[in-house]
Amino acid sequence: MGITADKDPSFRLIDRKPPTRLKFDPKWRFQQQRQLPQRHDEGVKAHKCEAEKEQVRHDRMYNNNRGSNMPRREAVVFKSSVYIQPEWNMLDQIPFLTFSKLSFFVPESEDLLLYGGLEFYNWTYDRVMPKNE
Repeated sequence: MGITADKDPSFRLIDRKPPTRLKFDPKWRFQQQRQLPQRHDEGVKAHKCEAEKEQVRHDRMYNNNRGSNMPRREAVVFKSSVYIQPEWNMLDQIPFLTFSKLSFFVPESEDLLLYGGLEFYNWTYDRVMPKNE
């Protein structure tokens, strides 16, 4: 027995709340504004630029606040494994870059003596973890 505007001319809707939406309902579904392609591109570019600036700002703030809470660690001081004696004479100085360029060919290994062999190996033992046992 609902009264509607068709049946009663004095009927007025009092509740002006918007209809309820689901929490995760997409907002863009109901906004069907037709924009010119050029305006849309400008809006996208402006939005990207704004997002980029915001990202830079967040990065800067993160980097500024990152180390303030924790005490800084001192640089590790390594002890040399060889102590140079004053009576030693330097014959030649080799830069470290030359070591990175060096290479050495290792020949294929050969068995000197053979004391037996493995007939079969069960690979499931390789996959055993302490959690499973």
